[in-house]
Amino acid sequence: TYKQGYTETVDGQKDVKVGGVLNHNVDNSINDVSGGDRSITTGGHLIINTGDGRFDAVTGDMSTTVDGDTRFWTGQNEYRTVVGEQVFQVNQIKKDILGDSWQVSCEGDVEHINTNGTYRIKSKNIVLEADSIVLKTGKGLISLADVVNMIIDGSMNITTTANTTITSAAIH
Repeated sequence: TYKQGYTETVDGQKDVKVGGVLNHNVDNSINDVSGGDRSITTGGHLIINTGDGRFDAVTGDMSTTVDGDTRFWTGQNEYRTVVGEQVFQVNQIKKDILGDSWQVSCEGDVEHINTNGTYRIKSKNIVLEADSIVLKTGKGLISLADVVNMIIDGSMNITTTANTTITSAAIH
């Protein structure tokens, strides 16, 4: 027991081998400072518990590799800021499961690309609000089933390079 403090200086390498369990019990803070790399290796679980916030500050790159599943749970809100480009790659199925609404806000363009040839949006109701809407197909066929309401505040132009047929029980 050292009542006035204790300082240990080692000018060379220091190795500590413990055959059993090593416990550190500190009534105040622990500060680890390394002038070089630091490596933590464990043969079992690594559990980090904190009674307050956790702050990770990395001035270089940060990589995380997980060979098993990853679960991330936040009891409140999650905020992420990416100054550069963000690339999120999923090699199998990706599902977004939301308990409430989903909003995408973008200062530039939003583009959805499907390389398999079919892009499907399925909803009970779809409202498209735009200054201009263009429907174009390579085969020249646009099929709208059930109820379609078109509300146009200006003119509507239908341009075709082939025959045009409008079939209806009544045209008003």
